[in-house]
Amino acid sequence: MSRRSARGSRRVTHPGNPRRVPDPHAPPSLVPPSAREGGRAPGRVAGRWRRTGYGVGSDGGAVGIEIERKFRVEGTPWREVPGRTLVQGYLAERDGVVVRVRLDGDSPARVGWLTVKGPPAAGGLQRVEVEVEVPEAEAEALLALCGPRVVAKRRHELAHGGHVWEIDVFEGANAGLVVAEIELDAEDEAFVAPPWLGAEVSLDPRYTNVRLADHPYTAWETA
Repeated sequence: MSRRSARGSRRVTHPGNPRRVPDPHAPPSLVPPSAREGGRAPGRVAGRWRRTGYGVGSDGGAVGIEIERKFRVEGTPWREVPGRTLVQGYLAERDGVVVRVRLDGDSPARVGWLTVKGPPAAGGLQRVEVEVEVPEAEAEALLALCGPRVVAKRRHELAHGGHVWEIDVFEGANAGLVVAEIELDAEDEAFVAPPWLGAEVSLDPRYTNVRLADHPYTAWETA
């Protein structure tokens, strides 16, 4: 998931440092997407690293940080806004580290991403996430290597209470599953729950996309 915000800028938290607003004049690969025009990074270049959040590594360098909460959805709020197609596959998984390839968007405006996600830190919600853009043809070739470990969904973005919610409407073997995600600057950050928000499933491993690729929603005995 890529960090987006309805606020004009994004504050991030890392140990030993106060919250801060990122410098919009920093190099494009280091500026969080929400700090750039329209909440997305214009003119991305293949091979450019994208960091979904800001953190500080042991050497003082920037690392990608994701803090995400996930919920079931009641009703059909996504029908209020257009969506886009995401097709993603899983190339490798070991000790909680996942390597994912994704095609984001609908033809002819599709973007490929190669992503590495680390395991959640100390049983919490924070994890390392770093992405690099790849050409569409290369993403398609990598997806072909994933075999059946592929998940397809439509993503819709809804602003509510100063945050942007990403609502994923799953397709194929996961049809019938709808999940809303929100990315935060800290695990204890407060947010306004929209009226359609259902039960939280952030810590339920069944709802991770890598698990859905292996054990799809339609095969669950209970939902």
